[in-house]
Amino acid sequence: MQSKILKLLKDWWLLLLIAILYLTGYHKPVMAGIQSLILKTGLFTASPEPDENFGTTRYSLQLNNAEGERVWLEQFKGKPIFLNFWASWCAPCIAEMPEIAEAAKATEGNVAFILVTVEEDASAAQKLLDRKNIDLPLYTLAGSRPEELKSNAVPTTFVVDRQGTIVYKREGMASYGTQEFINWLKAL
Repeated sequence: MQSKILKLLKDWWLLLLIAILYLTGYHKPVMAGIQSLILKTGLFTASPEPDENFGTTRYSLQLNNAEGERVWLEQFKGKPIFLNFWASWCAPCIAEMPEIAEAAKATEGNVAFILVTVEEDASAAQKLLDRKNIDLPLYTLAGSRPEELKSNAVPTTFVVDRQGTIVYKREGMASYGTQEFINWLKAL
């Protein structure tokens, strides 16, 4: 009897582990941790192409800040903007957050970092940022996204230069903490 149980465990250990992770709710942090390790390999480095152009923003995106006040993207006009759409339930989003915080710190306030949760209730996203000691402002959508900033994927990141040109778009996670990417942001 014991050998049958051991054989079953040996054959089904991975499925059992996955089931335990899901049932306990630990699957999200485990997946985010694995994806953070993958980011550190350099396989998903954010590499903007020179002179890349994804259109021009009309700065019409409307957001709500943590205090519930309305904020327009236009308020950041004239400054480079790093705009990240994400969700607290998204493991790739969680994995790239420390790299985004690193890039924000390295640009010394010369780039507006705007984190927009796509969740209706921002409390889970704010708790995640607090738990990871990420001190960046969190916003929620206050309306629909303008056409030039639409995407069905999370995370999705846009970078807008000082003139309003969308010079970078990435659907999926990326490593934004590299010196190459930080230098590129600083030069915008």
